[in-house]
Amino acid sequence: MGPVVVAYDYPVAVTLSDTTDDPAGPFAGLLVSAAGNVVVYPLNGPSANFTIAVVAGQEVHFPVRRIGATGTNATVLGLKHGVAPASRSANI
Repeated sequence: MGPVVVAYDYPVAVTLSDTTDDPAGPFAGLLVSAAGNVVVYPLNGPSANFTIAVVAGQEVHFPVRRIGATGTNATVLGLKHGVAPASRSANI
């Protein structure tokens, strides 16, 4: 079997929070633009978070509902499926 290809339709800015799910989410995945650590809260997982070390250009391929503010020092974009809203398509 060959590699699995995951396609996303558009990126969005994320809002870091330790208490509230991202209003732009949930995200189908994440795109890393600057390396570091990302504290993620999985969409369909436990309520607990976990930290992953990431590098620039990496894609994180699992659904995420929140990116924690405390402990996140990487820069990431949320990746979405579907048609980008008109207000976002001009900024991409």
